[in-house]
Amino acid sequence: MHNLKIKVHDHDLEGSKAIELECINAIIVTEINKVRIYDSVTYELCGEIKVQLLAAEGREAPQMIGIEKSKDENWLAIITGRNLVKGAQAQNQLFVFKRNPGKKAGDKDLFEEYKWIKIRDIPEFDKVVMEFFFKNSEDPTLPPTSILFAKKENIFELNIETSAVTPVHRFKEVHCRYSPQHFEANDAQNVFVVASIQDGIWVNTDTKKEVDLDMLFEISDIRCVIYDSDDDRFYLIANRLRDAIGFYLIRFDAQNPSNFDFLTTWKQNLDIENVNMNISRGVEKNGCPFKELVISYKTIFINTYTVMTQNLCGPIEQ
Repeated sequence: MHNLKIKVHDHDLEGSKAIELECINAIIVTEINKVRIYDSVTYELCGEIKVQLLAAEGREAPQMIGIEKSKDENWLAIITGRNLVKGAQAQNQLFVFKRNPGKKAGDKDLFEEYKWIKIRDIPEFDKVVMEFFFKNSEDPTLPPTSILFAKKENIFELNIETSAVTPVHRFKEVHCRYSPQHFEANDAQNVFVVASIQDGIWVNTDTKKEVDLDMLFEISDIRCVIYDSDDDRFYLIANRLRDAIGFYLIRFDAQNPSNFDFLTTWKQNLDIENVNMNISRGVEKNGCPFKELVISYKTIFINTYTVMTQNLCGPIEQ
């Protein structure tokens, strides 16, 4: 393990969100009322997107609390609102931006505001997960029409053009006791995972089947969930297995969650927070492809931030 630190800038990124735009080799990071665009190789600032925040309500200052890109990376959805106590959030605005490629070689791509919706006035937007997706379009050449959202009662879609809300699935057999923080979907967007800290729900919206993941895996303190399109699998990190506090990484089949295995079962009796997972793919110098699961988390009380990788090409390192 190497203690490697690279200072990009001295801005306060507490509560910021970040995503990668591979199409322009950039990383975009939210900062209160703007999105800064950094070159993914040099980390140089190469662009900025600003939004107008609504007036403050209460003691919590408004800021960007959610951001997502479309699959073709031509569209950005940004949600502003307030971070409340105990991880709760209050959403008030949705901005949709369109990416316009530079007109000639060397010109930077620009993001133009396409749509603004005051979601604070839409009753459905109450305790909604700030992980969301542009809905797949039947014609990929056309602009996206809807965005998929989740809350503890249901999954729904918001029409970008009309602001109309359409139910996708209402949970009937399995329920979240608390507001969920995680929402993931497979590529076809017919299999979803919705999870709060104590509850995890797998649902197939075609068959309407629901599975209680925390009961199936005997876990709680769910910290992160992602989907791997290569293998059609989900990865989930939990902080507790039965009564044992630890670090538990679970891999399960997107079509059949009963087909699962534990990749790590570290019973270190330490609480973790701020957990993130991403899949890194590339080619080694020898020409061989590699695929790794990059995991980062903060260990509570001792304030240690850990970044680790899990090889997904060869044998799993327990």
